[in-house]
Amino acid sequence: MRETLANLRLKDLASERILNQARSFAYQALARRGHSRRELEEKLQRHGFGAETVSSVLKELETKRYLNDRAFALAWSQKAVEHKFLGPLALQRELELKGIDREIIQEVLEKLYTGTPEEHLAMKAIRRKLAQVRGGKAKALQRSMAGYLARKGFTSEVIEKVVKRQNDIQ
Repeated sequence: MRETLANLRLKDLASERILNQARSFAYQALARRGHSRRELEEKLQRHGFGAETVSSVLKELETKRYLNDRAFALAWSQKAVEHKFLGPLALQRELELKGIDREIIQEVLEKLYTGTPEEHLAMKAIRRKLAQVRGGKAKALQRSMAGYLARKGFTSEVIEKVVKRQNDIQ
């Protein structure tokens, strides 16, 4: 019986050590940048931690509010709109890929695009692209701009308006 208790104690110590390693790995990942719950879960799993360990660490991080999909989605989205000039369709796609819940995505989209007209953001994206693209014929440039804005996630109505106004930018 003594040997059995000793083995159980060793297993408990090993489990605690693994849990501490997973916890440390998660804290390091969050220190580098914010993560969605799914992103961090996948990182922990790729690093070789078991499902029970991953679940325990994620629950602990959520309880301590170090892991919050709503806060992550809003902060990440604000940067994406500000620096990449992403439209709502592209932003929605990116957030879905990060494992963010549809309800949270809708909240974020409403917050970010209610105050700023899409056209304004699309014009910023076009200005940046025009600074990169020199020369070329007008029609080819218009097609290029339309494709660029479509990949940025803007609706066809916004793309049409902005591309028509493109000559004002140049």
